[in-house]
Amino acid sequence: MKSKMKHLLISAAVAAVLLCVESPSGLCRAQSLPDLRIRTIKVTGQHEVTVIVANYGHADSFGCYVTLFLLNPSDKKEFWRGRESVKPLTAMSTVDVVFNMGRARPGGMLLRAMADSTQRVNEENEDNNWGELLVPADTKPAPPPPDPSPAPAPAPAPAPAPDKKPRLSPDLAAVDIYFLENGEVVAVIQNVGDRMYAPDGAGYEDSFTRNVKLTRVVRVGTKTSTEEIGVSDVPWVDVGEKIQFGFKHPKNVAAATQYTWILTIDGDDPDMTNNTFKKVQKVTKID
Repeated sequence: MKSKMKHLLISAAVAAVLLCVESPSGLCRAQSLPDLRIRTIKVTGQHEVTVIVANYGHADSFGCYVTLFLLNPSDKKEFWRGRESVKPLTAMSTVDVVFNMGRARPGGMLLRAMADSTQRVNEENEDNNWGELLVPADTKPAPPPPDPSPAPAPAPAPAPAPDKKPRLSPDLAAVDIYFLENGEVVAVIQNVGDRMYAPDGAGYEDSFTRNVKLTRVVRVGTKTSTEEIGVSDVPWVDVGEKIQFGFKHPKNVAAATQYTWILTIDGDDPDMTNNTFKKVQKVTKID
């Protein structure tokens, strides 16, 4: 009797393990998700930083973004930030992402990076996307030995650099609507302003939520009707960056003679005239 009971307990344990491994959801959900983390931050040039993003999860991840911040170590004041795309990562793989910081230099500053900074990937652990590196202050190179030759004539003083135009505000513009063969309608917006757009909850005092909405006006003879195709929140949008939103194409109306597609962005902008984009499709009837 004891031997039989022991055999039954072992069989039940093996069955539970097989269920945990093979089940696509439920008991072992954590095993079916990726887990993106910052593995390493390293300075690879005077104005260049490389961030190594790793997927330590049990599933492949979609493409996403990694954002790098340059902060004052004492008060965490932000001096510079940049964002780069991260290709899809298979489980237990890494990728190097290179940031060109322009004139900014990381010496003596705090580098902080966030994987999946727009939260596009559903992960096993959403709280481990951060990594940071305190960079030692730059060391000045030793001065060259004195030149015995006569000193050259001093160069003329350079002309004063013109004052840079201060960054004012993001300006989200609706720029295009196009159609894919798979039945999807793609709406395109672009930040044509002079500052990055940050969505609500990003940590900025003036961050706020913006939405894009796609509608279709159907004309049948002299009558028209309006359909709302979909609404989507706007993620981070860098200066000059274009963002695409995919919507499912609705069914065509048999008697329609014209479709007018309208893409709108809500909220205030420096230029409110570019918050709407229209595309007209005329329907040709074949007898």
